[in-house]
Amino acid sequence: MKFYFFVKGDKTVPSSRYRAYYIAETLLSRGHEAVVIPVTDYSFGAFFRYFKILVSITRNWC
Repeated sequence: MKFYFFVKGDKTVPSSRYRAYYIAETLLSRGHEAVVIPVTDYSFGAFFRYFKILVSITRNWC
C-alpha cells in the first residue's frame, strides 16, 4: 500500500517530523511505500504544482 503525507515543513520542523517522517519510516520498514511531500511554498504558482500531484495520485489510485 502507498501512503502520501503532505506536511508543513521538512524534517527539521518538529510537527512534520513526528506526524509524518517517523510514521513513514515505520511504514517503509513494514514493506509499504510512503511519500512525504513538504508543502513549503504557499505562492499561487505552487498551488498548481501541488494540485498536479493530487491529480496524479487519484489517477493512479482508480
